[in-house]
Amino acid sequence: MVAKAASTRLVPLATGEMVRFTRDALESIIEHVERGFVPMTLEHLTFLPPVGRWHSGELVMAEDGADELILRGRYLTRLRPVDADPDLWRFLDARTEGAPAPPESVEIEHVGFAPRIFDDAAVERAKASAPVPVEEEERWSVLPPIEWVIAIQVTWALTRFVGSFLDTLGRETAESLVRWLRELSAGAKDSERDRIVTLRFVLPDETYVYGFIPVAADNELDVHVLPALDSAGRVAEIAGAQAAREILGECRQAAFLWKDGAWHLAWSVLSDDTVRVTNWFLANEPDPTRFLGRPLLPEGE
Repeated sequence: MVAKAASTRLVPLATGEMVRFTRDALESIIEHVERGFVPMTLEHLTFLPPVGRWHSGELVMAEDGADELILRGRYLTRLRPVDADPDLWRFLDARTEGAPAPPESVEIEHVGFAPRIFDDAAVERAKASAPVPVEEEERWSVLPPIEWVIAIQVTWALTRFVGSFLDTLGRETAESLVRWLRELSAGAKDSERDRIVTLRFVLPDETYVYGFIPVAADNELDVHVLPALDSAGRVAEIAGAQAAREILGECRQAAFLWKDGAWHLAWSVLSDDTVRVTNWFLANEPDPTRFLGRPLLPEGE
């Protein structure tokens, strides 16, 4: 796949906004693509398995003198189990039996969000009132989903998180964070859309282990998110086991989904060329319309 991704010329977006990238920014994108794993994600819906990955890029000069970023990528091969999904939790428990105790506390590095889901004044109010550090994560689309990314650096290896992961995060801080997310979500653009609260465990080699918590717009966000955080020690164990022993193989990304009071493995990216989805995910995949406020693709495509 070859795509003209961005340029140094002024470009109007579908929203009426105007955007221009500097040459340094385009060069930085190329460096990032060639150094790490950059997935192709449809409409910034990170709970969906990536359809491909970008692997290289170059800058070319157009006839009008502008620099254009050309990215090259390829589709990922999608696999699914022929029979039942593997029992990952039993496999994990066998690997972590007798493992050392987990850290007494785990720090939330920051919470990331797309500033374009708010007006400028709301972004500044959000930063000023945040109970933890905040980072803007630019997502260029007509209107990005209402997603909150709770980023946590994995500093542990094989361990068993016994008891509440919410307490490990710091219950008071976590509860105030979730209240903050609830209040801000209500003020987002097109706020009748459903929300996503995402745990992003970042391994030392920059592998990501995700935990996605979908929340309907008409439900109390804290009522659904706090139990998921309470049980997130299971996902934290996977992240530590992957860092220590590659329990998921040569994995680039792995995703878990919270549904019916439990965490479920949804998909994992194996090496640079393959994504493996579970039968459970194919039967329980959330409808993208919930989070976009529109169909993922135009009718008939």
